[in-house]
Amino acid sequence: MRKIGALRKVRAFGGWRMVVWCLLCVGLLWDCTQPADPCGVCESGKVCVEGKCRPLCGDEEFLCSGVCVNPRQDTKNCGVCGKACGARERCEGGRCVEECVGEGVARCEDRCVDTRQDAKHCGVCGKACEIGQRCEGGNCLCAGGLLGCGGDGCVDLTADARHCGACGKSCGTGEVCVAGSCFQGTCPASTA
Repeated sequence: MRKIGALRKVRAFGGWRMVVWCLLCVGLLWDCTQPADPCGVCESGKVCVEGKCRPLCGDEEFLCSGVCVNPRQDTKNCGVCGKACGARERCEGGRCVEECVGEGVARCEDRCVDTRQDAKHCGVCGKACEIGQRCEGGNCLCAGGLLGCGGDGCVDLTADARHCGACGKSCGTGEVCVAGSCFQGTCPASTA
């Protein structure tokens, strides 16, 4: 009796293909109340999901309204299906973030900055100017004729004994830097 009841359900469900399939499965004592693949054969690139042929999505994608999307980048499905970003936002890492627009403007530390003027992000994100420097046109500059020398900030090459005349050129012990040259002892007499 069990086999006949199963056949009736299958005939009502799927036509002659299902009848043949069920005859085979009933003979093998499988449960034929549900077909194994209600979609039949899906076209290339699709799989049967919940009784419908749907696209086969990539590793970082999932199905939203029948379309494969990357929720880390899709502005209409940012993070989850249906979550749209605002007009001046884009989807970055599954979050809607402010879109940085304009010459020299970039996203640094989760905010938009002008890398032409920002001393913490001068020219590129993360490039900080040294102490005493300002960012101008994307370059770290010192004020008033001073020059940036390594990690020492802005120095006066005409008077700094660690950078006398050039960055890294140190005067010897007991020497002083005057007008970019090292002199022993005290400052030389004026030649006025």
